[in-house]
Amino acid sequence: MKQTYFKFLLCLLFLMTGVAAHADMCEIDGILYYTSHGTMTATVMKGQEPYSGDVIIPETILYEDENYTVNKISLDAFRNCSGLTSIAIPNSITGITPSSELFRGCTNLRKVILNNASLVSTDYYRYSGTLTSIFGQQVTEYVLGDNITAIGTYAFYDASNLTSITIPNTVQSLGGHCFMLCTSLTSAFIPKNVTSIGVAPFDRCEKIESIVVEEGNTVYDSRNGCNAIMETASNILIQGCNNTTIPEGTKEIGEAAFTQCASFVSLVIPDGVTKISTYAFADCTGVKSVTIPNSVTSIEDWAFRGCSAIETIYSKIENPFAITNLAFEYYTDPIYSTATLYVPIGTSDSYRATAGWKLFDNIQEYDYSAAVNGITTDSDAGLKEFYSIDGTQLDRPQRGINIIRMSDGTTRKVFVK
Repeated sequence: MKQTYFKFLLCLLFLMTGVAAHADMCEIDGILYYTSHGTMTATVMKGQEPYSGDVIIPETILYEDENYTVNKISLDAFRNCSGLTSIAIPNSITGITPSSELFRGCTNLRKVILNNASLVSTDYYRYSGTLTSIFGQQVTEYVLGDNITAIGTYAFYDASNLTSITIPNTVQSLGGHCFMLCTSLTSAFIPKNVTSIGVAPFDRCEKIESIVVEEGNTVYDSRNGCNAIMETASNILIQGCNNTTIPEGTKEIGEAAFTQCASFVSLVIPDGVTKISTYAFADCTGVKSVTIPNSVTSIEDWAFRGCSAIETIYSKIENPFAITNLAFEYYTDPIYSTATLYVPIGTSDSYRATAGWKLFDNIQEYDYSAAVNGITTDSDAGLKEFYSIDGTQLDRPQRGINIIRMSDGTTRKVFVK
């Protein structure tokens, strides 16, 4: 009865407009379609009642003994379907763009199954719209189909409620910042077939505690459980998180690798690192102490942008190189006037004469040769308690500056390698 009614309306429309065509409206499995016999395609249309529950759009439908490819979704098909909880998009669908806002008003849409390779692999621009613009920030889970081989730049930008993302083994590349500002994600798993990763794929994902690269990946690794993405051949740390231990042998801290990792308090960059890239530790607002090894030869602009809580910087660089005023400060951050810069014995004059470093008001020399690999004492007083530079009690000594309280009540400051 429904199909006859829609056919009558469609025929009436064609008679009124003088357009000749062979097309039908039909409803199959609860989804309304407009079918075109000329192209053998079907478009998902707005239903007589708003769609609700779990909706799976198929790649093809069978109508009057003929197969039609489902290739489009009308602009108003799903708008304001507040009862819609999940949607599956097939690979056959074309023409979806961020500006279409197809699922605007779907306030309870929580799960999106994406089998559409083109939609996922597109390189987006964060200010022009992304997949989040299409499906909404309320989505908590994306499931990517086995036909997906690439995730585009900024694809899932600002999916702030996303807690789960399934990346299939078929994926070979992750675009730069593809999960930027997915602030509810707590873990990331990189399959072994991923051979190309852009800049900081999990940039500003402030709650991530675990990053694992699958064993067998020939290009990337997360060696020794470091909770980071390392480029194996170059030893560049591409992406870290709140729980990362920067591995020994790391040569470079990549662009935006630790941006907005708010849990850092004492940051010790290991010996061997030569470059701290732009935005590497930007907006790590909890950092109070930074230790920079002598091996570093480059600190790029905005490397420590927004780290406004820094109180002490321990630079072990014996021959200071020029940096710009943007390396440690951003707009109104008062780092150069409030933080103390500790430099090797005999180098303070060089620091005061070198671009960037000379901006620090308080430069003091520090005897790094007194640093120890462990903590021992010749005193009769035993070790009693350990504290970080900001006064937080520790279970054991950590790398960098430690405050040690002895059993006789005295305290000592030691630098642990």
